[in-house]
Amino acid sequence: MNTARDENNKPVNLKEKLLATYSREMAEKDREDRTHLIEKVEKLLKNTRTINGSLKRGGRKYLKETNKINWELDTDVISKI
Repeated sequence: MNTARDENNKPVNLKEKLLATYSREMAEKDREDRTHLIEKVEKLLKNTRTINGSLKRGGRKYLKETNKINWELDTDVISKI
């Protein structure tokens, strides 16, 4: 059985195993998707009235609302990618 440590550094028996894989093709697709969303957000920032209706999926995480009227690109989130 596999073991790990809990928040108190006590050993805990694990019932499952975790298998992690990496796919270069999937990483490239994810990178392209993020780039596309960032480009979309940058276009929307030129006309902020369209932001609420246009960002039903994904792109909103790259924006931060500075007040009820103004939006800006969230560079902190993008730099963590």
